[in-house]
Order: sequence, then C-alpha cells, then structure tokens
Amino acid sequence: MNFDDIKLEYEEDIKWEFNKIGKYLQNLPSIIAKYQNYWFKYKRMYDKLETEYDELWISRFVYYKHDFDIKLTNSEIKDFLNKDKELNTIKSKIKQILAHNDWLERALKNLDSTRWDIKNVIEFEKFKNGSF
Repeated sequence: MNFDDIKLEYEEDIKWEFNKIGKYLQNLPSIIAKYQNYWFKYKRMYDKLETEYDELWISRFVYYKHDFDIKLTNSEIKDFLNKDKELNTIKSKIKQILAHNDWLERALKNLDSTRWDIKNVIEFEKFKNGSF
C-alpha cells in the first residue's frame, strides 16, 4: 500500500455523521490503531534507511581516506560524500519518510481530537434543544 492510498483511507476514516456517532466512536480506537501501525511501519523504514545511510557513508569515507589514489583532506572527502548519488538517494528517501510520519502524527492527533469534536457537537445539540 502506498502513501496516497493511506491518505485516501484517512479521508474516509475521518468522516462521521451525527446520527451514527455511537458506531463511529465504537470504531475509533481501531481506526487510531490502524494509523499507529502505519506510523510504526514508516518508523521502521526510517530506522533501516538511517542505518543503511550511516554504513554507506562510513564505508565511502574509509574508501576516500585510505583506498583512494589521491590523498584527500576530511573536508574534501565530505564534499565528495555530499555529492554522492547513492547517499543522496537514501537521504531523499529518509526525508520523504519523515514527511510521511509527520503527516501520520498529525492525522493521529486529528483522529484523537475527534472525540472532543463529537462531544462539542452533542453539547451544542443539547443547547439548541433547550436541554443543558
């Protein structure tokens, strides 16, 4: 499942109707758990990529420091590493996953605050009907 599918799912999961509040509140914990599982999945992907990036960075640094034909300073090596395509590809994936996790955190906060939204709607309906 790609992230666009998760966003579409969220758009459906966040919808609720006043006359079906009970059912929605009953399902809300499992909906929240689903997005927590997505968050953890992306967190594991982030951790894996971060480890891959670190290992590749170190191996490339050692290569440029010891095995490269030309003697380079540490700052020159870092310049090479900053322009390395493979490292930059991994870094790009890491940034994308961080953005996805940020979105998921916001979605989880929004789902959690739905309880308050529903409570406020119920209170407003009570007020409208004169029973407060």
